[in-house]
Amino acid sequence: MAHKHEYLTPYKGRVRPGRVAWTRVILTLVIGAAICLFVLLTFGDPGLGTAALLAIGFAGYALWAWMRTTIGFVVDERGLTPKLGGFLARSTWPLENFRTVQIRVVAPERVGSLVGNIGLGRAEVAVSRMDEVRPVAPLKPRKLVGPQADTRFAVTRGGELVEIIGRDGGAYLLSPERPREVAEAIAKAITFAR
Repeated sequence: MAHKHEYLTPYKGRVRPGRVAWTRVILTLVIGAAICLFVLLTFGDPGLGTAALLAIGFAGYALWAWMRTTIGFVVDERGLTPKLGGFLARSTWPLENFRTVQIRVVAPERVGSLVGNIGLGRAEVAVSRMDEVRPVAPLKPRKLVGPQADTRFAVTRGGELVEIIGRDGGAYLLSPERPREVAEAIAKAITFAR
């Protein structure tokens, strides 16, 4: 485990919404506005309360969609802690479960079929092939056994993703702003804990 006399400097990063995420947020607001306008035009003054409740509901859903795809995170001696919207902390991905970290290249058009949904979540995800990954020094790239693995993810776009291979046969997948820098911070945390 971590050495008692040493200290690991926390690394802060974030996952930003991609085009699909922004489309969800904007479509939610546009559809909500159209429904509210329809209620107001159809029912007039008696429909004002209903329109207000609908507006609050659609705005809340749009906020939730934005929070699920705007994810801040901290890498420290405990692991990686994702934060919805950059402030609402979720359960930490434990460092003691991290075996290695690598860069995984995923085509943008494959992201939806790979993880099933964008944002912060958990799903059975197709395991990476060795030709899709690049090592992050000083760790070696690894491949999980089987066609799919239980994966926690914070993914909003394709390109270079950070893939953490777990010791329990699962994985973690992240699409941060600076993937190489984030992968190096995670590699530093893994070697710190050994």
